[in-house]
Amino acid sequence: MKNNLTIRVGALSCAAALLLTGCATAPQNKTEESPQVTTESAPATNQTQEQTSAPAENTEQTDTGETGETMVTREADGTVKLGDISVSAPETWEETPAEGLSETWKVGLDDDPSNPKVRLRVAPVFGDTPHPDMAEAELFGLAQAGGLYGEGFKANNRRDEDLKGAKKGYVTDFEYDANDGSKMVGRWWFFQHPVTNNVTAVEIVGNEDTLTDELLQQIDQSLELKTQ
Repeated sequence: MKNNLTIRVGALSCAAALLLTGCATAPQNKTEESPQVTTESAPATNQTQEQTSAPAENTEQTDTGETGETMVTREADGTVKLGDISVSAPETWEETPAEGLSETWKVGLDDDPSNPKVRLRVAPVFGDTPHPDMAEAELFGLAQAGGLYGEGFKANNRRDEDLKGAKKGYVTDFEYDANDGSKMVGRWWFFQHPVTNNVTAVEIVGNEDTLTDELLQQIDQSLELKTQ
């Protein structure tokens, strides 16, 4: 059965979220960004969308800092840099198209560019707070009370966690029901920059049959904030 993917991304100061479903609907947002997408048109975001740069092979370009453009590059060792975030993702994953991004979530990777079932996105600077747990609370509030994702949204585990390269880190596992009744699962990581104290957020979402524990563990163990 062809998977439908829908995304609703919203934010107060900088919140957004994505939703991938196997024939499901995605988060709908009521503020800043409210994208809605279906499988035919891979995850989208909303009215204000930014084109990201195409991936460059084996380069070391990252966020330019001057233009605010966040680059996606694949390193020689196979890891992918999304701005300051480094992650070991499957080789077949490709850069998320502009319609799947937003002013908050500026860059990402899809497991299948034509029909994504798992999407990972990065917000280089999430919110105005320097505290990872407060940034998480903002997004959590939008997801739970603001209907940013789907029905039955709940966080299974919210905790402080040491994240590579971060001064402080915070991680949240969550799940919700897609419109077709299938279960969606995801995780947020919040990294506090060791120098600027800005919080960088990473999000992954997918159907529980596709975003397996093994895949989630691979992503989790490889994630790192690289500031140089």
